[in-house]
Amino acid sequence: MSDTQEQSSGSPFPDARAIRDMAELRFDVPPDSGARPWSLIRITPEPHSGSATFADAMIEGETGRLVDVHTLQPIPPEQTKPRIIKEGSWQMIEELGKAAGVTSGEYSWLELPRERIRRLAPDDLYSPFVGGGIILCAFDVAAEGPAQFQSVYLVPQGWAPHVKAAWEQFQSEPAFLPGLLREEKTRRLAGLITGPNPIVATLAFRDFIRAGADEPNWSTATAQRDGREAEFTYLLLDLTDPAERWRELLENAGGESARAVAAGALAAAMFGNSGAAQAQARELLNALREKPGADADPFVGQVLKVLGMG
Repeated sequence: MSDTQEQSSGSPFPDARAIRDMAELRFDVPPDSGARPWSLIRITPEPHSGSATFADAMIEGETGRLVDVHTLQPIPPEQTKPRIIKEGSWQMIEELGKAAGVTSGEYSWLELPRERIRRLAPDDLYSPFVGGGIILCAFDVAAEGPAQFQSVYLVPQGWAPHVKAAWEQFQSEPAFLPGLLREEKTRRLAGLITGPNPIVATLAFRDFIRAGADEPNWSTATAQRDGREAEFTYLLLDLTDPAERWRELLENAGGESARAVAAGALAAAMFGNSGAAQAQARELLNALREKPGADADPFVGQVLKVLGMG
């Protein structure tokens, strides 16, 4: 689960966003402008963050008419577009590779809602600037508005203490650097998948699949119940044709594991890089639903419900 305000409501959307973000994390791409450090930041939104406002219009008290705030002339409602308020405070947890400067501050901006959405962006499903959470981003305190926070990744619950070590290991681990022969690379990646750092394990699993290697034993790879199973499920659905691997995945999908599989499948259904990945995610959830007792878990039931499958 992710460290967000929506935890209390039981919404699975923060988890889906965090799973997608960690699976797509790119430590090998320098933060924007080069001068920005990777920063781990806690976001605490104001209660009204995420609500809509009409930035260029107001309701005239005497007449109740909608008028332009600058000219006070009446304007038709259809000519006024709402803006989404994003407002709150941020607290620096850690800047990677340098001493922290300013350690806290506030954020505030207005956004036009996206129109004609063909594919969900992470913020369409869940925005940490509306719901809160711990983010990893390229941060510039001197910038204004959303430009302060670039390359934003929502961090899963409990993973924040692993971010710095993962970043450091990425800089030095030969498996993440060019030059290794394929056999040696996949051997080292396989070891990282079962290692203690769930972020490193996620990045290693992603590279392992992209290298065309056979997946490691699922029970061994997911022995540490720290959220990595959800990431592996998402990556299997997004990067491979996983149908022949469902048997082992589903055999282990009970209790906490069922929740992880459901969360990973939800992320793939929402953010999968192809229609096939999204369809496979729904098929996997259908199979999970048939597993005795799986849909009795409140979180699994919520995932099924938000996808119209419950």
